[in-house]
Amino acid sequence: MADLVRESVTEYLARRPARDHHALLGRARALAGRFHSGYSDVAENHDRHLDEAYDS
Repeated sequence: MADLVRESVTEYLARRPARDHHALLGRARALAGRFHSGYSDVAENHDRHLDEAYDS
C-alpha cells in the first residue's frame, strides 16, 4: 500500500505545473503572524486546544 501511495504522489507531483517557490515563500511570509488564537500557551497545550477546537 505504501508503494502505491508513494507512486501516486510522485505521478501527481510530476503532472502539476511548475510553481514559483519564491512567490510561495513570499505569500507564506506575508501570512506569518497575521492570525492570533488568543491563547498564550499554545506551544505547551496545543493538543488540548486542538481537542477543544474539534469538539465544537
